[in-house]
Amino acid sequence: MIDDDLETDEAEDHVEQLAECLDIEAERRRWIRVAVAALAASEPEHCSGRVQLAYDTMRIAACERMVRLLGSDLQTPA
Repeated sequence: MIDDDLETDEAEDHVEQLAECLDIEAERRRWIRVAVAALAASEPEHCSGRVQLAYDTMRIAACERMVRLLGSDLQTPA
């Protein structure tokens, strides 16, 4: 009986860990979709310097976010 309880607890822990991993992966995918959309957007034509600066800053931030998200997939174990 005690062994069954331990196995049940371990199984529940594994399910919780899997759910956390899936949530993290889903969040990464949402960020990637947003960043790609920001990078794919066409640049505004004939805009003021401030608008151009804001647009450029947004594109830089999207690139940095993509590097962080995809960099974790590319890291090799030490």
